[in-house]
Amino acid sequence: MRHEGAARQLRGPRQQRHHHPERQRRAAHGGRQSRDRKGDRPVSAVSRQVSVVDRRSCAGVSLIEVIVFIVITAVVVVGLVAGMSGAVRTAPVPREMHQGLQLAQGRMELILAQRSLPAGFAGFTAATFDPCAPPGGAQEACLAPTNYTVVAPCFYTGAGTCAFGAANTCMGGLVDYKCVRVRVTGPGGATLAELDAMVANY
Repeated sequence: MRHEGAARQLRGPRQQRHHHPERQRRAAHGGRQSRDRKGDRPVSAVSRQVSVVDRRSCAGVSLIEVIVFIVITAVVVVGLVAGMSGAVRTAPVPREMHQGLQLAQGRMELILAQRSLPAGFAGFTAATFDPCAPPGGAQEACLAPTNYTVVAPCFYTGAGTCAFGAANTCMGGLVDYKCVRVRVTGPGGATLAELDAMVANY
């Protein structure tokens, strides 16, 4: 009996040492067991939060949201296309506008050249300002291509105004100024160009 009790006492501490090897190893490194366990809790909580956020961010959009987006985009695109096509149909093409501007500039140059005639400012009148007016309109410089028309230029001075365009007087009605306006229309009668010039008595 005495030998058995001594044997148990010898085996007891040895078994306890084998049952807790991890605890003994942590104690040998300075007793960091409690600190390590406390530090594990926030890490696990953060990992759970990150996993929840990841699942929410990967949820995506629903089929209804995609359909609503497609419908709204289609309505906006159809409206823009309809507005742009209408504007393109009613506006003259760039080639026609360029042709109309050339015709207006050519006629205005012929008109302003009359100011340099010997009669000067006094001879620059409604009856003489346009060299293309009948009977002189048959000259080549006065002709316009097919479907283009140079509207009879407008001459106004003093309190007078032009028959087309802005209804304004020439330099506020001062008699020492005479104004001319030239307009060119293209296919369909659309106005392609309109130029104004002013001649002073100097």
